[in-house]
Amino acid sequence: MIVVNGDRLIDAPTVEAVADMFSKTDGPTISVVEHQDVSQYGAVELHDGVISDLIEKPREDDYRLINGGVYAFSAEIFDLIEETPRQAGELALTDTLADYIEHAQIYGVEVGGLWVDATYPWDLLTVAQEVLTRGRLETNLQCDQVWTADSAQIHAEAVLQGPVAVGPDCEIGPQAVIGPDTVLGANVTVGANTVIQRSVLDADTRVNSGSTLLDTVTGQDVHISSGSIVPSGPADVQVGSTVFEDQQLGAVIADRVDIGSSVTIIPGSLIGPNATLTDGLTVRGNVSARTEVTH
Repeated sequence: MIVVNGDRLIDAPTVEAVADMFSKTDGPTISVVEHQDVSQYGAVELHDGVISDLIEKPREDDYRLINGGVYAFSAEIFDLIEETPRQAGELALTDTLADYIEHAQIYGVEVGGLWVDATYPWDLLTVAQEVLTRGRLETNLQCDQVWTADSAQIHAEAVLQGPVAVGPDCEIGPQAVIGPDTVLGANVTVGANTVIQRSVLDADTRVNSGSTLLDTVTGQDVHISSGSIVPSGPADVQVGSTVFEDQQLGAVIADRVDIGSSVTIIPGSLIGPNATLTDGLTVRGNVSARTEVTH
């Protein structure tokens, strides 16, 4: 069987490479990826196709290979999982594999194809950039790296800077600038003189005239009134008690957020679902769900 981590974007050759190695060895097989920041992942020591050690989130800089999150197993893995102790009620597959290494071989195959981490909402920006750059879209290609759905209505004076993808039933007004590295989901409306770059806007989002969104992710049914601005980072982003430093992020705006006119959202902000930001505000940091922020 093939197991793939749900928070990874990978391509078919990676899966094929793991499956091929498994067919030759009949032993547990893991994809291995070279990565600059090993400390955020599980490091791997690989020698002649055999994994000698798995190190979860190492502090040292001595490693360059990580667990790529694509596995091939036989049915034996279920028994091994049952035998693995839980930590605080949670079971980590890497614990099962670390125990297995003590008495048997686990094989690794180093892959170099598409591999993008999509753990946090702002990772969608990197995902979109990778997908656009590689041209992996079903929407019609209109010109160089510009994909638009047939039902999209794009004003003749709007500018689309590829790579960019515009979904079905979108409407883009005059002098709007969309892209590069931007994806508009279904039924997104962009007003006149609006700039949206390096951003992902989910379905039914409305961005009124004269607004600017940079490095921004929106959920569904977000309404942004005229003249509002989300500049780009780098910025520190706080999720719970963890701070992610120097993220290239404008903001993440969750579903059904209503943003008034002339609102400025400071880079690195996270706006929770169903929040309301009234006119003329400057918002910094995180806004909880269903919160109304006023002067």
